[in-house]
Amino acid sequence: MQTPLDATDSRRNQILEAAAGVFLRYGYARTTMNDIAGAVGCSRTLLYVSFANKDEVFEAVVVRASARAIAAIREGLPSIGSLEARLLFVCEEWMAKRYDLVKAYPDAKDLFDLSFSAVKKMYVEFQDLLFELLNDAQTSVGSNCTTRELSLCLSYAIRGFKEMAFDSDEFRRLIRIQVHLVAGAVRRPAQRRADRRKGLEQ
Repeated sequence: MQTPLDATDSRRNQILEAAAGVFLRYGYARTTMNDIAGAVGCSRTLLYVSFANKDEVFEAVVVRASARAIAAIREGLPSIGSLEARLLFVCEEWMAKRYDLVKAYPDAKDLFDLSFSAVKKMYVEFQDLLFELLNDAQTSVGSNCTTRELSLCLSYAIRGFKEMAFDSDEFRRLIRIQVHLVAGAVRRPAQRRADRRKGLEQ
């Protein structure tokens, strides 16, 4: 007898909810399928019906968390006005919250380790969102770099801050500084063009 699709989806979601908590506490390396099955409250046999191995569970957890985070960020963006405020909101929601999570649960760092392909895809989504915001500003950033390069510089810089910052306050302060610099790099060429247009009109 075939399992109804909604029942399959419900079981999969239940597994991912439980597995996220296990990976959060123990990281990837220390987590076993037994741990996940125990957290779900099911047998390993039933767990293997939904996922072939721990790698599949981990990737699904990362992809699901990423999709939820991006959706929440996109929902909050329309109420934010300036480019700088929008960039800051995205960076704080995406990076600062993860920083605090790893501080609270050190083994959770595996969920943000770029050596995992699923995590790398997650960071590409973050970079794409930054690029989208910068591109929507409809400005040139000068001849030294492209908008895509500027979005990469912002994400790479913040990742470096995460490794070096002493605490959450310093990390957030460094994010604010970097976002201000990037937003300024976009504003300056736009302001020069606006000034030239204004001069022509006078």
